[in-house]
Amino acid sequence: MAAYDERLDRMETQQGISLARIEREQARARRMQEVQGHLLQLLPGEQPVWRTPWEDSPLPPPPADDDDAFMNDIDLDNLGDE
Repeated sequence: MAAYDERLDRMETQQGISLARIEREQARARRMQEVQGHLLQLLPGEQPVWRTPWEDSPLPPPPADDDDAFMNDIDLDNLGDE
């Protein structure tokens, strides 16, 4: 009986994951339709203005070369020499 209950729990979990995935895809499709609708409202020849999330934020934008700065801190030449 415990194996049966465990199997049911596993199936419910898989169904929950599937439902979450479906809901995520539906939300993504709605966002894409909103973006496409906005782009269709542009006047002929008008270019879309792409805004970054931090443009409306009171915080300063993140540094442009954040990943490169991290990699520059690692001395790859002397990595194995200790």
